[in-house]
Amino acid sequence: MQARQIAALRRSALLPQGACIVAGLLLVTLPTADAVAGEPVAVVEQIEAPSTGLEFMDFVEVGRLIKLRAGESMSLGYFGSCIQERIVGGSVQIGTNQSNVEGGEVTREEVECDGGRLQLDANSNDSSGVLILRNIEADATKASGGDGSLPAAELTLFHTQPIIGISTPNSLLRIERLDVSEPRLELRIETRYLDLATTANALTPGGLYRAEAVGHAVVFRVDPKAAAGGGPVIGRLLYL
Repeated sequence: MQARQIAALRRSALLPQGACIVAGLLLVTLPTADAVAGEPVAVVEQIEAPSTGLEFMDFVEVGRLIKLRAGESMSLGYFGSCIQERIVGGSVQIGTNQSNVEGGEVTREEVECDGGRLQLDANSNDSSGVLILRNIEADATKASGGDGSLPAAELTLFHTQPIIGISTPNSLLRIERLDVSEPRLELRIETRYLDLATTANALTPGGLYRAEAVGHAVVFRVDPKAAAGGGPVIGRLLYL
């Protein structure tokens, strides 16, 4: 593995809010220069394509070519543009804000996500990638505020049941509310991720929280109008 440049994923207004486009059998869109080749820009939100070797919650990088056989399908969520794609068949080249699809069908929709604030570190040559990690001691100082103030949220989630990815499986996750008193949530993540939508646990719209696991932490806010339950991964993803 070789470390490469860390870059913020910038949000791009490719589609109007709520717009949905269905492309035909051929779609050609040249990627922009907003992201460096090899930088993770999207997450696999659904996959029914054994030939690709990809799994749910894998990150994919700019320039990667994915070939779907007839009948195979996948869904991708782009961090920077908040574009969610449903692709059936064809050759898929990962772009900066959306995919280039040849010989297949693609449906696109813009969903709510905090794409302008998500950051990834392209330090892996496989499909996993990692989000930039934050040091717990530094965040603990911020959370305490020193002067009693609350820390600023580093990320906003748009659903009440986040999906939490971790770099080290079989780790303890702690989620603590910071703005009001609420019982702390403690769960063990046995694999690479935990989807709170598969549990009875949900967070409160408008709440300010701090999540901590594997020696890292992030302060985040649940949008006051957050939808109940799960939803698109890019709208509710935390990575520790």
